Amino acid sequence: MPQPVMAAIRALRAAGLVVSVLWSLTTFGTAAPARAQPEPSPSAAPAFSLKVSPTRLVITPSQAGDPQHFQVANTGRAGVDVDVTTRSLEQHPDGSLSYPPAAPYSAAHWVGMTPQHFHLAPGAARTVTVRLTMPAQPEPGEHAVALVSLVPAEQQHGPVRLNRGVAVPLLVTVPGPVNDTVTLADLHTQGFSPGGPITLTAVVKDSGTVHHDFFAPDHNLLAHAEGHAIAFPDFTVLRGSTRTVTTQWADPPLACICHITVAITREGLPPHALQATVVRFPVYPAGGLIAALATLYLMWRFMASRFTLQRRPQRPPA
Repeated sequence: MPQPVMAAIRALRAAGLVVSVLWSLTTFGTAAPARAQPEPSPSAAPAFSLKVSPTRLVITPSQAGDPQHFQVANTGRAGVDVDVTTRSLEQHPDGSLSYPPAAPYSAAHWVGMTPQHFHLAPGAARTVTVRLTMPAQPEPGEHAVALVSLVPAEQQHGPVRLNRGVAVPLLVTVPGPVNDTVTLADLHTQGFSPGGPITLTAVVKDSGTVHHDFFAPDHNLLAHAEGHAIAFPDFTVLRGSTRTVTTQWADPPLACICHITVAITREGLPPHALQATVVRFPVYPAGGLIAALATLYLMWRFMASRFTLQRRPQRPPA
């Protein structure tokens, strides 16, 4: 076989190898196979650990005169003395709670509990009874209080001492009309996506007089995009609070101008909806393919020029 033809075949084989390597890097470079991780061995129980059950109490207007109960369990290795008390509570946008001395819509002075002081040996549990006494003319709507099971700092040794405990939120609805209204304050995502999952963030504001639960399967918050329903995780927004919740659209199209809508249904009113738009284009795979085609073209031009030079007749010597 003539030498120029053999050289062209070798060049095409090399170009094919370059294309396959570039394509594998751009397409599969981020999809390394996951290795099975060994399950962690169960660790010993910590020295201090308290658990409460249930993790939330809700008193409806019809239950205002009924005693409520929650249980405190010592799941640690050391015995503890527990003080049970009440605190006002506030909800932050990430869902965490803080316990300031005073807060709007607080029911901290409405609650009595028995027992208020008790000892828990390791593995022991104690039931606490909660009784509610409303003021003469309470403000309509829902009020909140944290039932705190606290181990005081004086039971600890060492230079640093901290109060340790766990809290049960108690939500009390005053008899009378209620307004269960929540709205979307914001919906945002990245304006451009080169690939991978798309992150959605919604800001939900409770503008009514009671809390609102967004729980699956029937009442969770959903985003709708290109015929897909994307669920947000379960969350609760308390009266007067604003929550920021995030989810991911795991399998969006390879390329699209994607319109994403989130709507909250409201009884007797049209849904409150917001929309966000994401331009999605596979930059990295497209760039790899363009680079591979450019490499092929340059190699073809190079081999064609060499082949032309080899076939050009030599000039006779002068």
